[in-house]
Amino acid sequence: MNRHARKNKGTKSRGLLFLLLAFGTAAIFVIDLWVPSGVAVPMLYPTIVLLTGCLPKPKQTLLIAAASSLLVLAGLFIAFTDSARLVAITNHLLAFATIWLTAGLILLHKQREEKVKHLTGLLPMCSSCKKIRDDKGFWSRVEQYFEEHHADLQFTHGLCPACSKQLYPDLFPRLSERHPEIYKEVR
Repeated sequence: MNRHARKNKGTKSRGLLFLLLAFGTAAIFVIDLWVPSGVAVPMLYPTIVLLTGCLPKPKQTLLIAAASSLLVLAGLFIAFTDSARLVAITNHLLAFATIWLTAGLILLHKQREEKVKHLTGLLPMCSSCKKIRDDKGFWSRVEQYFEEHHADLQFTHGLCPACSKQLYPDLFPRLSERHPEIYKEVR
């Protein structure tokens, strides 16, 4: 099976999963209206939101979370009797909070996954000057490349013990006396 066919199959299965999750959300709503209001059926919505972690787009997680929230609120106003009002309100508000906590965690997880995915793979680097070639074919210093492609990354510079011994041989003995734990391998 070629790559295009696999991608198409994956897209179809993810679309089917989204439809199943939407159906599951509606089913929870029907069950919530059907059972007595003291039963915490709305607490099933976060499970559906959690399953959106398998979907590729963050918008899908937000869509399911928003739909679940609307159904929680609708269930709160439609399905409770006066005798169980406090229990129903508490259950529905807990479900509402849990839905958005779950959605937030899923979105953070997806954001971290993207960062990890961005940092994996091959990085074309000059074996002589150590410059890095970007996707457009331009070469830039290592520091410049990472600062441009990873905004939260900053570089500091120093010298390793071997380079400080080679570049500053007269200063090296004092440095190794002051910081023996750092310079122990180079003596």
